[in-house]
Amino acid sequence: MKNFLSCWLPFFLCLILIFFISRIHNPYRRFYSIVHSISQMDKFESGFARVLTEESNDKNSWIGIVAHAIEYTLLGLTAGRAMIWKQPSNFRLIIIVFSLCCLYALSDEIHQIFVPGRIFQIQDLFSDATGIILGLSIYSFIQSRKRNHLLRVNAE
Repeated sequence: MKNFLSCWLPFFLCLILIFFISRIHNPYRRFYSIVHSISQMDKFESGFARVLTEESNDKNSWIGIVAHAIEYTLLGLTAGRAMIWKQPSNFRLIIIVFSLCCLYALSDEIHQIFVPGRIFQIQDLFSDATGIILGLSIYSFIQSRKRNHLLRVNAE
């Protein structure tokens, strides 16, 4: 039971986190204000800081794309851990987990239609899918390293 909870609990918490972030009108507003206050310091005044602090109502801004990718990288990582932990990962199983995560991303975009100030965007789905692939890749890499380590230890 402990293994089950330690694998599935992070996955469900990630789903809940994404849902609650999607309910917020402008979820990246605080990030903009933090970076803006940092950019006001003399040492950090640069072109990069000005790019970071340009607030935009356009959801296609790079900060939204990066944030989506990060959220769904965590989802891919926790989904891989939850759904693949009992068996060696194979390509078919990874495709199934990827598809389920993409369905959640689609449902999240549909959910945003009903949130004032948020809209459904295909670009977000591509960013989500990229994050999911990255998360599953990280999980697969970690698992293969663990398996190789166990094989070397058992061979000795």
